[in-house]
Amino acid sequence: MVTNATIEALLGRRSIRKFKDEAIDDDTRATLETVAQHAASSQFLNDWSAIRITDPAIKAKLAEFGHQPYIATAPLLYVFVIDEHRNARIAERKGIDPASDEFHLKYSYRFTQAQNDAVLALHAMETAAYSLGLGCVILGSLLNNIPGLIDVLNLPEYTYPVLGLAIGKPDQNPTVKPRMPRTMQFFENTYPVDAFSDQVATISRQDVSHQTLLDKAAAQGFRLDQ
Repeated sequence: MVTNATIEALLGRRSIRKFKDEAIDDDTRATLETVAQHAASSQFLNDWSAIRITDPAIKAKLAEFGHQPYIATAPLLYVFVIDEHRNARIAERKGIDPASDEFHLKYSYRFTQAQNDAVLALHAMETAAYSLGLGCVILGSLLNNIPGLIDVLNLPEYTYPVLGLAIGKPDQNPTVKPRMPRTMQFFENTYPVDAFSDQVATISRQDVSHQTLLDKAAAQGFRLDQ
C-alpha cells in the first residue's frame, strides 16, 4: 500500500469513549468545523447543520438518551441534523410556500440526500480530528429517543437528527478492530453470486435418508459410533 499522513490517520481510526478532562482550543474547533463545511454536498444545497452542545445539562440529557455516561464528559459534542428548515425559509422569501406541493425539498429524495451530506460532513470532521491527534466516537445511540432529542435541541420543522459526534483528547488506547478481507467487500462490476451459499441451501433440502452408510462403513472397519 502507498501511504501518507491522511491514510495513516484513517487506518488508525478507532472509537474513543474516554477523554481527558481538557478543553479543545478555539482554533482547533474552528478548524474542525470548517473542514466539515468542505465535505461534498448534493446539489450544493448545504442541507445539514450541526448543533454544538456546551450546556452541561443538555449533555447530561443526551447521555441519558444514549445510555452512555461518557457523552456527558466529551470536551466537544455535536449533533448533526438534516436541515431543510433553512432552505424552506430561503424558498419562502422567494415566494414559494414550503407547505405547498411546490416545495420539493421536504420529500424523501432530499431527506436521503441531506442525510448523506450530514454523514459526509461528520466523517470529514472526524477524520480531521484524528489527524490532529484527537479521538472521536460516532453516536448513533442518541437516536434512541428521537422525539426527546428534537425537543431538547429545539429542532424546527424540516430538520431531523442524524448522528452525534464526541471529540476529545484520548484517555484510552483501544486496539483497531480487524476488518474482513477486501475481496469480501469490494466487487467488480456486479454483485457476485454466492455459489457456495446457494449450494448449501440446495443440499440442505435434499432427502439423504436412503443413504445408509453406517453399516457399509462398519463393514470396512470404521466405528462411527465413537
